[in-house]
Order: sequence, then structure tokens, then C-alpha cells
Amino acid sequence: MEHEVFVVSIDFLFHSSGHSASDQSQLKNNDKSEFLSTAPRGLRKRLIEDDEGVTQEHEEDTNEDVLNQKIQAQNRVVSAPVCRETPSKKMKREKTRTLHNLLSKVSPSFSAELKQLNQQHEQLFHKWMLQLHLGFNIVLYGLGSKRDLLERFRTTMLQDCIHIVINGFFPGISVKSILNSITEEVLDHVGTFRSVLDQLEWITNKFKEDSSFELFLLIHNLDSQMLRGDKSQQIIGQLSSLRNIYLIASIDHLNAPLMWDHAKQSLYNWLWYETTTYSHYTEETSYENSLLVKQSGSLPLSSLIHVLGSLTPNARGIFRLLIKYQLDNQDNPSYTGIQYL
Repeated sequence: MEHEVFVVSIDFLFHSSGHSASDQSQLKNNDKSEFLSTAPRGLRKRLIEDDEGVTQEHEEDTNEDVLNQKIQAQNRVVSAPVCRETPSKKMKREKTRTLHNLLSKVSPSFSAELKQLNQQHEQLFHKWMLQLHLGFNIVLYGLGSKRDLLERFRTTMLQDCIHIVINGFFPGISVKSILNSITEEVLDHVGTFRSVLDQLEWITNKFKEDSSFELFLLIHNLDSQMLRGDKSQQIIGQLSSLRNIYLIASIDHLNAPLMWDHAKQSLYNWLWYETTTYSHYTEETSYENSLLVKQSGSLPLSSLIHVLGSLTPNARGIFRLLIKYQLDNQDNPSYTGIQYL
């Protein structure tokens, strides 16, 4: 069980009548001159009246065609996308995609040495399993992404075990979602809890009641902005202190150990492994341009929606204009922001 914590064209048909308006008028004039040269006065008067009716009917058809064309043009404008991507944003996205494609085709300079290094790390898998069952938790550190290494550990050692994979680099992750994964997907609980602490207590009691029940937690980037808070680290530490919950996590920030004081260190009971991989942080940095992590990575989308919902319509309109102005100028190097006087 893996938890990933977790887009008519309008065709215009122009009909031609076979003859242009000028040709038709010329034909009608020829017809009229032919009738006028041969018909008597009374008949000529009636023919003139009929010809005027035909001309008026032709003008009405022409006006109707023009109106239909205008309506079709309006439909084309309405059906166009409201939010158009600016050329600078489109170019920036295309450059990023091109860069990733080019980098994916380039083989590392020391591919044989990197493969040997990863094989050395993989030889520790059985040792990690033993140490986890002895009551320790494992933290991986070192240069390079450890995501692929942990994934190989999961596919190799945890195929027959209940486990949850937590992507700490995901902007929407929270300790609440981790607890929900345990209660709903592992313990099959239906219902809600009054608070996170009540939910933690319920999970603790469940695992203490059945000591044979085991759960493995794999956390990528335990030191991410969404999980590095004191409350989050305290709750995760209490989960890892249970004898039948085994935690293996990775950290990448240089000052990540400063998150844990002596009390948290005793809860985690870490065994430290230096697992340098020199791998690119492709997946970990894939959300760096998300609106959820700009300026403040701890601001979830639900909070933004809640705040906007509490505003008056006029206030929401003002904020919408400010946001649009900021987004339109975010790629302008000379833009210094909105000046507050």
C-alpha cells in the first residue's frame, strides 16, 4: 500500500450565391431595360414594383448574412480561452522542458562509479531491516537525491509488508494527512477526530493493543518546509517511538539535525547512514514553481480559499486585480513590486 501525498474549434462556412451582387444588379438592369423597351405603361409600372420587391428581398438576405457572420465572430471570441498564457511564460516553460529533455539524454561522466556506489548502499538493505526490528529508526543523509534508493529498498524489502510512502517535498503534505493515511488506509477507521492529538492517541492505542501488527513509514525529505515544524516533528517522533512502527527517512538540508532537541532525539532513536548518491533532485524540485510554495511553503491552498471566502465581493475584486497585476509582471526584470505610500 503506497501513499502518494499527495487537464471546438469553430469552423466558418461562407456560402456564395454563384453571382456577385454587382453581377446580379447588372442582370436585373438588363432585364429591366428589356422589359421597359417592349412593355406598355401599366405593365411597366407593375414590373418596376416587383423589381423593387426583389431588390428589397435581396438586401434583407444580405443583411441577414452579415448578421450571421457577426454572430459567428462573437461566438469565436467568447469561445476563446479567458486566461491566455503570456509569451514569456510559454517560452520559460518550453525552455525548462527542453532543458530536462537534454539532461535526460546525457549520461553521467562516472556512470560506472555511480552504479558501484549505489550497489554498496543496496548491500545495507538487510542490515537496515534488522536494525529497524531492533527498535532503531534510520535516517539517510548525504549529497544527492535518496528517493530512488528508498524506492529500491521498498520494492526489494517491503513487498510483503504494510508500508506508507510519504513525499515530504509535496507542497500539500501535512502531519494530518499522514495520520489520516494510517487511520483510514491501514487501520480502516471510519469517522473523524476532534483534534490531531486525539487521532495520535487512538493510533497509539491501536498499535499497542496488537503488537504483532507492523507498519513501515518511508518519508522522503523529512526536513521539508511542510514537515519541519515543531508540532509535526513531535507527532512523527511519537509514531516512530512505537515498537511496531518502523521509520526510515531521508534529509537533505544542511541544518536538518537542528530540528531535534534531546527529547525528540530520544523519540526517533536514529541510526545515521551517509548515503551519497550524486543523483539529481528532479522530483524533489518539481514543485518549486508552485504557487503553494512561493514566498511561504507552509501556506496551503485551503487556507487561501478560506480567506478569500471570508472577504466581501468588493474586496475579492480588489485582490483579484492585485494578483493579476503581480502575475503579469513576475517575469519583468525591472518590476520592483507594488509601492506602498
